[in-house]
Amino acid sequence: MTLGDAAEPLVRIQDFRMDFGDTTVIRDLSFDVRAGETFGFLGSNGSGKTTTLRALLGIYQPTAGTLHIGGKVFEPRDGARLGYLPEERGL
Repeated sequence: MTLGDAAEPLVRIQDFRMDFGDTTVIRDLSFDVRAGETFGFLGSNGSGKTTTLRALLGIYQPTAGTLHIGGKVFEPRDGARLGYLPEERGL
């Protein structure tokens, strides 16, 4: 797949779920991001925006679902191909 390939999304999330113990924080999240698109997460505090991004970066292991980057099943080492700029300064 190339970056300009409109047939395959650059990022694909399907049936993503994230549990912390007995608490499900994200349930049945699916979306695609294609080349040239601008994509953003909107939601209230605690709705799972940061948790989803951290799973994409390999910081968290999802409970269920599939994550694809560049048409390939996501591997945690692939997180180095992604960038994340958090709002808070904790580094």
